[in-house]
Amino acid sequence: MIKTTAPLLAAALLAALSLPVQSATEPTKPAKAQAKSGTYGKIQCWTDDQGNRACGDRVPPEYASKELETVDRQGRVVNTRSREKTAEEIAAEEKAAAEAAAAKVKAEKQAAYDKFLTDSYSSVKDLERARNERLATLDGRVNLANQSIEGSEASKADLQKRIDGMLKKGRPAAEQQKQLRDVEKALRDNRAAIAQMQKDRESVCSDFLRDIQRYQELKMGAAAYAGECPKPGSPVLAAVIEKPLPAAPKKKTDQDKKKDKKKDAKKDKKNKDAKKDKKPEE
Repeated sequence: MIKTTAPLLAAALLAALSLPVQSATEPTKPAKAQAKSGTYGKIQCWTDDQGNRACGDRVPPEYASKELETVDRQGRVVNTRSREKTAEEIAAEEKAAAEAAAAKVKAEKQAAYDKFLTDSYSSVKDLERARNERLATLDGRVNLANQSIEGSEASKADLQKRIDGMLKKGRPAAEQQKQLRDVEKALRDNRAAIAQMQKDRESVCSDFLRDIQRYQELKMGAAAYAGECPKPGSPVLAAVIEKPLPAAPKKKTDQDKKKDKKKDAKKDKKNKDAKKDKKPEE
């Protein structure tokens, strides 16, 4: 950027000083405003579109949004005002701030979930067992739904046969037709439920794979996992059903703790009484 030389700046200052001097007792309205704002007796400097530096007591409107320097009568810079930001710059700053805020929230959520993993599971096997329990539950529900479908298919065939016979004889079959519609709806619902449970099964496998890898990374510094998600009917899942996890110990209430203290006190008293009653050996 080309700046005005010292002689040019001095000339600008002299030009400003050569303005008509108002009476000291009757300052003009602009002078009053300048005195109130603290800019009285100061010059504004800016850079024009050609890169040339210019100064004066008033800034042309086309340069009002650009960087401005305020200089006093001795030519010293007493204040600098940065140029106004463009709409694109403001939008970019807002976007960057929003992305930073989102990244912070994501990091906080990840830290909370990491704590949940390390507090809830003591090993990768614990995670595998929890995964297998959910899979076994889903597979059991799928089996029940399939059994229901088999029964509904048989009922549907029987009803259809009865309806055809009744209509052939000219008898009304409105009740049987309603039953048939109910059976067909049950079939659709069960098939939709099976499709959803199959999706849930895939989600369980992928979610636990992610959790196991993260757990390994947190505990062992490695995310590699050689295990596989058991398929439906796997002996591993059958073993989970046959050998459920032991029930978690029941958390004692304040009342339970008081009872335990009373029992311990009675036991201590009984032991002390027994020692008193015992005669010393001769």
